[in-house]
Amino acid sequence: YIDLSNSPRTLITESQEGYVGISLAKMNPDTQVTMYDSNISDRSLSAKNVSKNYIVDNVSTIQDDELDELLAQGVDSVVYSPKGFTAMDLIESNIQLAAQGLRMQGEFILISNKKMGADRHIQLLEKVMGTKCEIVARGDGGFRIVKATKLQESEPFDINKYRKSINFEVLGQEFHLKTEPSLFSKDGLDVGTRFLLENTNLVHFNRLLDLGCGWGAIGIVGATINSSGEATMVDVNSRAVRVANDNANALGISDRARAITTQDFKTIPGSFDQLMSNPPFHADRGDLVQMFTQAREKLSKKSQGSIVVENTYLDKLSSVLEEVFGRAQLDIQDPEIKFSILKVTK
Repeated sequence: YIDLSNSPRTLITESQEGYVGISLAKMNPDTQVTMYDSNISDRSLSAKNVSKNYIVDNVSTIQDDELDELLAQGVDSVVYSPKGFTAMDLIESNIQLAAQGLRMQGEFILISNKKMGADRHIQLLEKVMGTKCEIVARGDGGFRIVKATKLQESEPFDINKYRKSINFEVLGQEFHLKTEPSLFSKDGLDVGTRFLLENTNLVHFNRLLDLGCGWGAIGIVGATINSSGEATMVDVNSRAVRVANDNANALGISDRARAITTQDFKTIPGSFDQLMSNPPFHADRGDLVQMFTQAREKLSKKSQGSIVVENTYLDKLSSVLEEVFGRAQLDIQDPEIKFSILKVTK
């Protein structure tokens, strides 16, 4: 149902594992298919899938700076399949960003599902494109393929349109920062992170590693409270990293607080004497072990780590940290807010 024969250059935006892009490249050998995802874990997985399907030589994955270059050059078609449970604001921003690089008469193809909000997705596509959509196909389980043709120039993409201002006070300091709809705790400082910050000594670190930084709460608060310390914030989501860096810039601490998009901690220079994290404790155990193992390798001898966890996942995360660090100590537990802090030492 997706014909790219008249599209020499096609962008698959938020490509996830790369299945759609690789399949379309195989069915359209004369089309150069480029895949991008803001999550570098998915980006890495799609790149591995491309390498495994080496006979398909007209598909590739790109990084953030390459996306900017591609959109500036222009593409003939865009294919987008929103991830499940994605915020509508984020879907709209993804559509607008990709549509900006679409050439006139180019086609924006949306793959959606009735259960995921296909009707709303279509409305967002029509809003951005300024034209009615055509339903190309309907599939089992509520799937739809929708197409819109670019007939007018798109508005310049402005990420600030989708950002939200948040204000909070912690440790006697007021913070005025920005978040985005795709990020964890987009409406303000969450209970777990506040609990961690208020029960961790932030005065004495030299270099702090904020693992899974999101919009930068831990690293930015840490670098603000400790005016002589440095904070490196790490996340796999490039949009989160961009927001965290913008927040650090807005507060004038970008010389001591910076965010990095990576899942390979070997690329981070230097070592750290303190680790803090509000990790994705619902993730697979193997992924958590790998993440904390990499983090441990970046810690200096006798460095400390403080990790907050929802009490429901306390046994799971304790087991992960014990495997990586040899021991995990329950430092403090609050039954009322249902969070605990685990301490580790290298």
